[in-house]
This record gives sequence, structure tokens and C-alpha cells, in this order.
Amino acid sequence: MTTKTQWMMLRRASVATAVGALALLGSTGTAAAQTYTPTPSANFSDATPEAGQTVAVSGNTVANSVVSITLAQPDGTVLVLGTTTANASGSFNLSITLPSTLANGSYVLAAVNGTTTLSSSAFAVSGATTQGDITPAQTTGSGSAPTAGGAVAPTQTTTLPVTGGESGLLAWTGAGFIVLGGAALIASKSRATTEPARVKI
Repeated sequence: MTTKTQWMMLRRASVATAVGALALLGSTGTAAAQTYTPTPSANFSDATPEAGQTVAVSGNTVANSVVSITLAQPDGTVLVLGTTTANASGSFNLSITLPSTLANGSYVLAAVNGTTTLSSSAFAVSGATTQGDITPAQTTGSGSAPTAGGAVAPTQTTTLPVTGGESGLLAWTGAGFIVLGGAALIASKSRATTEPARVKI
């Protein structure tokens, strides 16, 4: 093999090595430029909360995107309880507090990213006190009074003693004694007037 042939083979090998290195470098750069997208998800610290309760929410979504925590109410309206922005890796967390004035009914708590629902939880509120559920004050008399929940409970009945007849009897008896006493007094005075005075000897 001549020196010229060896030189040509070495040159070809160098070119092949350079091309391979460039290809490897290009693939590494492409992989580094790709953005990692985690699986969208959200977790609630309590999936069946009560009115006025604070709930912690955490999860993963598209990096640097906005996440909203919403509450769908029984009448169809939706409240936004809080919002946050996911970090560069897609993670997020925040705490929200449910209104303390929630009426009885079914609700849906959800974590939403744009048009994507990351997670949702349905729960019900019961036992809330409304103006119509207030039990009226107890009264004296007969009948029934409404109580909480629409149930009807008998009210306490107080029976007062009838004293009209006894009062009349006592009044007549007293008047009779007064008349008799007056008559006796008059009779004693008349007797004292008509009786002759006694003379002491």
C-alpha cells in the first residue's frame, strides 16, 4: 500500500469521525431543548370538605400555566376560590377556603387549567341553618309549632286553674260576715241605749 493510499484512507476516516461527532452533538442539543411535560393531575387534602373549611391543593400541569380552583354550586353558578401559576417543572400548590355560608345541596370542587380539568371532587353540604329553619320561641297554648327541617312538634300547653267561682264565693261570704257584724253592732248599741242606768246606793 502506497503512502498516498494510506493518506486518502486516513482522510476519509477523519471525515467520518467528524460527521459522527456533529450528528451526536445535534441530537444532544435537540434533547436538551425539549420541554418536559408531566402528567396533569391535582390532589385535594380533603375531597369532601365542609362549609368554611380550608383545603390544600397540589399537583402537576403544563409548566408556567395558570391553575384555578373552582366550586360549582347547586344553582349552577361557579365560584373561583383561588388561582396560582405552575413553576418551570409544572408543579403547583395553594390553599383555598370554602365559604362558610354554603347552602344545603351538591357541590363540585375542581382544579382547572384552561379548558382541562386536572381533578374534581363532588360532595354534599347538609345541616346548614337558613331563616326558614329557625324554631320559633315556645309559647303557652295549644297547637303545633314548626321546627328545623319542616317537622311539626307539639308546643307545651299550660293549663291555668279556674278561680272565678271560688273568688265569687269568698266575696259573698265576706259580705255576709260584714252584714252580720254590722247588725250585731247596731243591736248592741240599741240595747245599751234602752237599758236603765243602775243607781249605786
